Amino acid sequence: MNQYLPMIAILISIFSLSVSIFLAWRDRGRLKASCIAYTHQDTGEYSYLRVKAVNLGRRPIALRYLWGNYEGNNQSGYELSLQKSLLNESEFYEESIGKFDGMMMFTGEHGELNEELIDLFFEDTKGKKYKVKKSKEMVSKLWGSIQPLGPKTHS
Repeated sequence: MNQYLPMIAILISIFSLSVSIFLAWRDRGRLKASCIAYTHQDTGEYSYLRVKAVNLGRRPIALRYLWGNYEGNNQSGYELSLQKSLLNESEFYEESIGKFDGMMMFTGEHGELNEELIDLFFEDTKGKKYKVKKSKEMVSKLWGSIQPLGPKTHS
């Protein structure tokens, strides 16, 4: 019996370590970000995007920026309000971006560049980036619509 005690102790240690690793992995903050293009009620054309980020983990995530990638490998974005973007377990952050909002076009410092938005991603306070699922597809749908400049695109 004494010869099996070290083997049993090793197996219990390995099992305990496995459970600890699994619990640490499950407890981390995990963000799921998605994007949907919506049509305007009057024109029937795509007029704005709704970007949503949900914390699926147990630890809080503090989102800091919403970034956009533009043609010509440029990036631009804006800082999010910390009161709205601190996400505890199962909380979400939502943002609407209209077709004619500033986020949709990248303009250089002197107004010389006009590049269209390609896709979106969030960045948290630790610098980790979260790609917005389907953002490339939805942004191209929005650019392909012929929504006129007159009507308000979103609330």
